[in-house]
Amino acid sequence: MIYIVRHGQTNWNLEGRNQGRIDIELNEKGIQQAELTSEKLKDIKFDKIFSSH
Repeated sequence: MIYIVRHGQTNWNLEGRNQGRIDIELNEKGIQQAELTSEKLKDIKFDKIFSSH
């Protein structure tokens, strides 16, 4: 099985600004999204994890 997870929302996302070179803090919705993702994935054993950053 392959899981693809995107980062949570930031204020820059809402403004349509380009991201990638600077780490922008998650906004309140992004924090909620990260917490929900963590809960959904907590019992899954991963053999490998790849990250673009």
